Amino acid sequence: MEMCYDGGLVMPQNFVVVKKDEMEYVNAGWSFKTLCGNLAGLAGACGAIKWTAQHVELMEKLSGRGLQVVML
Repeated sequence: MEMCYDGGLVMPQNFVVVKKDEMEYVNAGWSFKTLCGNLAGLAGACGAIKWTAQHVELMEKLSGRGLQVVML
């Protein structure tokens, strides 16, 4: 597919001009603090998955015994 740009560039009415230096990366990469935060988030996500799996298993056991499980 060939693209043709014969007309002028049309910007939205609410666009904002950004200076070149505002678009440059100042601090690239991860710091130790960022790494620790990401690892803590990963551990929390894994814990939430394990917790959910355990409670689904419990609800299946309870419903198999004739108990009705109601989620609020």
